[in-house]
Amino acid sequence: MKIEIYRRIAADLVAEIEAGTYLKGQLFPRRTELAERFKVTRATINRSMDILQEKGFVTAKRGSGTVVTSTRPRYDIAYVAPEWLMRYIPSLPGCNLEYFSYNDALGSQSQIAKLTRFDGILWSHPDEKHIPQIVKYQAKLPGIIINRAVPECNYVATEYYDFFRAIVAARLREVPGGTPYLLSSADGNRFVHARRLESFIAACRGERRFYELIEMQPEYCNKTISLEAGLKTGTGPLLIFADDWSHTGALIHWAQRNNLEWKKDIFYIDFDNTQPKHVWGLETTSVVQDFDLLSQHALKSLKLLISEPGRAEQLLIPPALRHGDT
Repeated sequence: MKIEIYRRIAADLVAEIEAGTYLKGQLFPRRTELAERFKVTRATINRSMDILQEKGFVTAKRGSGTVVTSTRPRYDIAYVAPEWLMRYIPSLPGCNLEYFSYNDALGSQSQIAKLTRFDGILWSHPDEKHIPQIVKYQAKLPGIIINRAVPECNYVATEYYDFFRAIVAARLREVPGGTPYLLSSADGNRFVHARRLESFIAACRGERRFYELIEMQPEYCNKTISLEAGLKTGTGPLLIFADDWSHTGALIHWAQRNNLEWKKDIFYIDFDNTQPKHVWGLETTSVVQDFDLLSQHALKSLKLLISEPGRAEQLLIPPALRHGDT
């Protein structure tokens, strides 16, 4: 990532303050000295010092020079996320977070320009259509994508592949009869649903089991039609997996209409289903991500990127399996 020289100088000076090279209350080197040290113009140093003042590290006092006022950073972070993730906005000492929806942040060039005043950006759960803009933006300003493992970017994401593959393989061994099905989202995200599809197929092939894929449409009525056409009863227990919990309601109602008994006639695992038991009368077995943990790790990684320009941060965090009635 190419970082403007004034930001790199500011990061170097911040690192020196945090390391104790300059103590609180101590005079900071003159700007002419810094310009000579870094072999840049005075104007460049002025922009670097503006960053240090904005973050509360130094204060310019008339007649006294520039004084170190704090040895702890204060970061301004833009948190860009879908509206449904508002409640997962993380918090961390030394950070001021401001929320933007993706439409607010990337809807126009003037909106995009507003993000330049921040030290870094958390891009939480972006849609595929947003990825090209984020990739372009991360070349200019430190950023972390939350829950999308985009190879070209810094990210903190859930490790789907190995975890789900192991879960599917374990259930196939527990229930040796019957054909495994995957309820696959027709409009799925390639960084999420496609990864789950790959791990499902790998598990079935590893266990030498034939499998079926049922494409699920977004609308509930079409989900029901897909289930009626794709699932075959009377051939042994049904082993069903879903790449998204949005398919669960339709499947539960389909199972009720066909008088199927859970963990006998039908076995089921979905993703991120934290719905309480009273919603459908049972609690599904689900692979669950910890969104709060992802956000906290992402914010810590972003602070490292801000203080160390050019650093790479790509972290995968395993989910957990919630054992339910299915």
